[in-house]
Amino acid sequence: MPAQPASRKELKLPPFKEENPVAWFKQAEAYFRIHGETDRELWFFYVQWALTPLQEKLVQDIISTDHTPPNAYGLLKERLLQLYEKGERARCRKLLDLPPIGGRRPSELLAEMSTLCPRGEQNSNIFRYMFYFRLPPRVQELLGEDDQSSVVELAARADTFTLNEASKTEAVNAVEESTVAAAGAPPTSSRKRKWARQKGAQKKDGNVGDSDSDAWKSSGMCYAHFMYGARARSCKPPCSRAGN
Repeated sequence: MPAQPASRKELKLPPFKEENPVAWFKQAEAYFRIHGETDRELWFFYVQWALTPLQEKLVQDIISTDHTPPNAYGLLKERLLQLYEKGERARCRKLLDLPPIGGRRPSELLAEMSTLCPRGEQNSNIFRYMFYFRLPPRVQELLGEDDQSSVVELAARADTFTLNEASKTEAVNAVEESTVAAAGAPPTSSRKRKWARQKGAQKKDGNVGDSDSDAWKSSGMCYAHFMYGARARSCKPPCSRAGN
């Protein structure tokens, strides 16, 4: 059990994260500074408390000293980073293997990529391109040759483009549906399937008419309008849509 520091504050760090130790230490040090804690000996104890029993065993030679050395925090931080350096290589491999964006927002993709990115590479061109080429082709076109914006700014613009494209698609679909409803049913595959089922049932029951026209005559439309709706090129009466 680590010694109790004579601290003026009650601070508590989140558990130490093996998968991204560099980011964890950055957050921990920012946390200390925000709360005005500058004593690095206390930093050493706070980090020690954030370790699991297994992690403590790996740094036992540092944390079990009778007298805390002046550079105890630096030694502990360096050891933990060395121990989990392989974890960073594994994260880099996972970053390279990430699939395209899928159904996520671009900013969500960037957040995941940032947690896997090697230290110091978040602002590199390589990381920008890895993010860029995982975006949908249409969004890549809209972003164009933007070499000035940061990758965070690119993600924000990509979010906007994605939302706009989705809105346009919904609007077009709504117009098409309303046009179809107003003009009468066009030659949809569902209508053809229904007709095929009817014909199949008639054949099975032995009730096939003299010709295939028996199926569409019951609709009140000629064959052309029945099959092609408003796009029909010719109309032979009797037809309920003659003259439309």
